[in-house]
Amino acid sequence: MSRTDSAAKPNRDLFYDFQSNALLPYCIAAVAYLSILFFPRRTRDFFALALLAAFCLALGLRNIDRMPNESDPVIYASILANASGTEALLGGVDYTLFSLLRDATGPVLSLASSFFILHLLYLPVLFLLYWVSRSVIGMFYLLVGWMLFVNSGVLLLCNFFRQGLSVFLFLTLLITFSRTCEHKWARAAGALTLPFCHVAAAALVPGLFMCKTRRYFYLFGAYFALFCIAIWAVLGHIGFNITAYLDDSEQASHQSQLLTKVIVTYVILLFGACLRRHFGNIPDDARGIQRAAIGFLVPTAALLLTYSVPIIGLRYLYYSHAAAFTFLASVMGNQRKGLAFPLGVLGICSLGIITWTYPTVTKLLVW
Repeated sequence: MSRTDSAAKPNRDLFYDFQSNALLPYCIAAVAYLSILFFPRRTRDFFALALLAAFCLALGLRNIDRMPNESDPVIYASILANASGTEALLGGVDYTLFSLLRDATGPVLSLASSFFILHLLYLPVLFLLYWVSRSVIGMFYLLVGWMLFVNSGVLLLCNFFRQGLSVFLFLTLLITFSRTCEHKWARAAGALTLPFCHVAAAALVPGLFMCKTRRYFYLFGAYFALFCIAIWAVLGHIGFNITAYLDDSEQASHQSQLLTKVIVTYVILLFGACLRRHFGNIPDDARGIQRAAIGFLVPTAALLLTYSVPIIGLRYLYYSHAAAFTFLASVMGNQRKGLAFPLGVLGICSLGIITWTYPTVTKLLVW
């Protein structure tokens, strides 16, 4: 998306240096991830959490000087460290919290320490996701594979800081809302926290409260379609001007990405549905998670209404892909016998060869 794509590109020699250097950390992560398969089934999710935590810590130790200046964590760390050149950002709604903290953190935190602390903030949210996923053994392990080796998951961890926190909190809430009617106040508080992580997530909050309703698919589908129609009407026809969205220098590329990613979402949904039908027996917790995820995925095509302003649609597709991989992971996580689970692990791990050497990712994964 534009925050990385529009960043100043490194010179040709440096770019290829990044691309080749991405292979070594990928191999280390892949070997560690595949090694977890040899642990007992009930401990895989825990070791996957440990690997993910180590990856987050490693991301916090990246070489900031060799990363694009427009990368999210670099911008936020610069504000927290009270670095020069960030004054123009202080009026933006995305930077309000960081602006309020800068007077307290600036005198004591360097740019590197601020950058590292930002990545530590992922850990409590990821732990909550691990905690609520325990009822479907193996699901969190597969979700970690998505975060480590699939483009959408890697970018949420290594660059899209606020949206990354929001997506992982969204998954935690999606699983929680789908399984139980207990702790209603805690669930409501969590859902209302989402927009503070990422404003766009406010549109998804009603869907969480609809999860347990009898006509959930119809209700959320109609609501989300109306929401996308409203975006189309406001930005495309009434002419409400948001320069950051409308002045998109790479609109054609983003439109192509939007179409492709909508199709991919349905491909994942169809593949998971076929596996679900083939595997048969589904525990109640897994069934509830799958129902909740499917309800969020079915109206994804409505995002094509944002085709004239594709950056908006692409932001929501990160939530869609997260729900799609949660659905797939909940289907495959139940398989105790056969080759389906290890083959799925190997398949998702192999995607990292492409992801970690992809231009928009390699310039971010530098140590």
